[in-house]
Amino acid sequence: MKEEYLRYKGITVTDDTSSTSTNVPLGKFLSFSITYGHQITTFMRHFNKYAKKLSKEAVESQTESDTAAVVLQEGTSHVCLLTPSSTILRQRIEISMPKKKDEIDVDKFNRKTEVFYRATYDAVVKNFNFTEPRMIILCSPGFYARALMKKILRYAEKEQIIQFYRIKKCL
Repeated sequence: MKEEYLRYKGITVTDDTSSTSTNVPLGKFLSFSITYGHQITTFMRHFNKYAKKLSKEAVESQTESDTAAVVLQEGTSHVCLLTPSSTILRQRIEISMPKKKDEIDVDKFNRKTEVFYRATYDAVVKNFNFTEPRMIILCSPGFYARALMKKILRYAEKEQIIQFYRIKKCL
């Protein structure tokens, strides 16, 4: 939970009482992040429907979210939960990858890549609940997403995680 935070983005609108904030003009883009490491208290005189919906999603993000995403780059992956109005970063994995210059470096690169994919798989299993059907989006430049998918299925087969067998049948 060290790097876990909640980010909200939106446009300011009027609520049912047709009142607007004097600090943020109507129709302007607004975004903010909430770090889970700190205690949060929210004060509002009047909660509109949208504010109530956002606060409810923040509390019930794990149970209500049916979409998950893993965003990959070389040596970096972000494991996220997606809700209709927010993206919640559950875990960030960063592993420094050596440059491929000679045979020794290629071997180091292959070992580090295996460690990276294993750490990403462990984060997916730890942070996502697979008891109900869930969509997981794997996105990356190049071939990283396809390689991660193969690794996930191989690791799940070794550990005999039944939920991943359904995914393998669909491919």
